[in-house]
Amino acid sequence: DFVAHRRWFRRRQSLAGRVVLITGAAGGLGRELALRFAHEGATVALWDVRADALDEVFEWLTRTHKVAPSAVRRTVVDVADRRAVERAAAELAHACGAVRVLVNNAAIVCGDALLAGSADSLERTLRVNIEGAFWVVRALATPMLAAGGGTVVTVGSVVAQLPSARLADYCASKAALGMLHACLRWELRGAPRGDSVRCLLVQPYLLDTPLFAGGAPGLFPRLLAFVLPPLSAAEVARRVVLGVQTGQERLVLPYILRWAPLVLELLPVAAADALLTLAGAR
Repeated sequence: DFVAHRRWFRRRQSLAGRVVLITGAAGGLGRELALRFAHEGATVALWDVRADALDEVFEWLTRTHKVAPSAVRRTVVDVADRRAVERAAAELAHACGAVRVLVNNAAIVCGDALLAGSADSLERTLRVNIEGAFWVVRALATPMLAAGGGTVVTVGSVVAQLPSARLADYCASKAALGMLHACLRWELRGAPRGDSVRCLLVQPYLLDTPLFAGGAPGLFPRLLAFVLPPLSAAEVARRVVLGVQTGQERLVLPYILRWAPLVLELLPVAAADALLTLAGAR
């Protein structure tokens, strides 16, 4: 952030007039992202599967935060449905033009045990968290290239590399998103004008949103909450928008957790297991 805030080190690109698509936009992080991008002058397209929640976000943006209604477009879309994604993408392009910033944010968390949880919940999590991201990228990255470039933001998680019991579907899906991000970067390198599209991977720790309500981890949750308090969704949104503007390629929040997987790999297995147990992996 120190470097990104200094304009003489990194120029911030303007988002005024750009179309920004946010999936999972009715959730805690999604709505904060919508507010941040709207305040930068962007037209925000909000996708979510919950119509009533989308209406609430629209009212929150336009009435509470005085965002112009013409700068907000909301659409009910199930990202796990490939045809619905393609149809909504075509309608958005016709109404607003090419999306220049895509934020793949849609995700669900069940918190069920892998061996005893609901098969339906497991299937739904994998379809939304993994398949949905693939369908959205396929529908919007090519028009973004044709329009002259943009940014694809993938909202992952630090748990992509930190295992936890009862979160196998979520951890695995976030790990898959990390590889989607990496492979997309390489694929774009070989595409005509592929360097005009940047890819940003965001890997936050626990957020203070309803998605993670009641998820205070660890054997000593109060101590862990003091050392690593849940992240503010508003602050994560600020960092994401700044990352888009300055062309960053990876954000691990907080930054110190970027080194956690490497430290665990270097430790003896018993020591790594003890640390993960204290952090709530069991």
